[in-house]
Amino acid sequence: PAVPTRPPVHHASGAGAWRQVVAATSHEQGVQDLPMRSSVLAGPAARRGVAARASVLGELVFVEGYVEVDRVIGSRVVMDGENPKLEYLVKWKDSKDGAEMSWEEAINLSDDVVRDYDDKWWAAATKCDLEAMAKMLAGGKDALPMVVDENGRSALHFAAARGNLDCVKMLVEAGADPDLQDKDGYTPLHMAAGYMAMPTMAALLEAGSNPQLKDNSGKDVVGLIGNLRAQMPLSPMTVQRRIALEQVASVLTDKVYEEVEPSKILNARRRDDGSREFLVSFEDGADDEWVDEADVAPDVIEDWDAGVEYAVAREVVDIVQVGTERRFKVVWEDEYPASWEPEEHLQPDLIKLFQQQNPQLFQQRVDAAADAGEREWPASDADWEAAARTAEDHVDTAQRGVSGAYRSQSEKIFVGPA
Repeated sequence: PAVPTRPPVHHASGAGAWRQVVAATSHEQGVQDLPMRSSVLAGPAARRGVAARASVLGELVFVEGYVEVDRVIGSRVVMDGENPKLEYLVKWKDSKDGAEMSWEEAINLSDDVVRDYDDKWWAAATKCDLEAMAKMLAGGKDALPMVVDENGRSALHFAAARGNLDCVKMLVEAGADPDLQDKDGYTPLHMAAGYMAMPTMAALLEAGSNPQLKDNSGKDVVGLIGNLRAQMPLSPMTVQRRIALEQVASVLTDKVYEEVEPSKILNARRRDDGSREFLVSFEDGADDEWVDEADVAPDVIEDWDAGVEYAVAREVVDIVQVGTERRFKVVWEDEYPASWEPEEHLQPDLIKLFQQQNPQLFQQRVDAAADAGEREWPASDADWEAAARTAEDHVDTAQRGVSGAYRSQSEKIFVGPA
């Protein structure tokens, strides 16, 4: 996302301005319905008039008792019933009733007065002028952090994109929303990531920014970085930028995602762009989730493609060795039929525990293999079962506890890709 620039707004009058209200539409009609109101700071008895234009191109009509505005020095949001309303704290040039400042609604102020105040804020925000922003926030902390421009971007979007850590921290402390999305769906975190501003990324994440919010194209922050990398041409000119993007992606991945052990892959599907995602269940009981292919360990994907499933073994009850190959008979926690699994499918600790608990049986099977010499490997579970019966002197093989193992599936419970 590009850092937007606010177009200049030309003032209709000079630095001094007058408060105005809806008045007559022609000079001949004159000023009508000029309200008299109480000054907030001067007490209910003090009355102040309002200046207005008789027409868009007409002269400014002066009425006795009207006071010229010096400048706006603050703003606030007040509730009018259920509706929020913006008010400005105005300093007067020459107050005859002693009230130097008062809170005014925007409708009571000249357009130039409000425009001056707004332009000063956006000039400071787009340049990340910390001193100017801090000065304005002192009088407008309730409203300025939430103000957005024509693109729906707040000052926090600009500070995040420019990597200005001090401005980001100040705006967040003032109440800026770290999850505010602009018209393109970009949050300040999207902006910081797109411009590889890692310090402001970290500050936004610490402030509670949600990295899983998606922009209008459906990409979260990590997806945005991946898209930028994919669109970047491979050339010597882009090497450094690609490295920087990879570093940003790594930082985001470390902060956003945790590495968890998958229980199994349940299904797979292809996206329109040809990439795959997998429906994964997790050991910790978290809800099943579709996970991008890039976020699944390569060996897990290889096992899925080969028709091998990761499951939880309840116990190992037997071993057969033919030549140098060993297979273990495994009983599964999910009541899947016991099966003979190659040694490489089982965790080493599981085999070691079986050997410790059943030393006699283990040695019998190894000795039987040595006596038999070279012979063909059994081709099926039934053949392995027959091989096991050559040493039928079973010892108590109760080996409880939950351990992981890979299960070969001649008849898959979960059907993988064709």
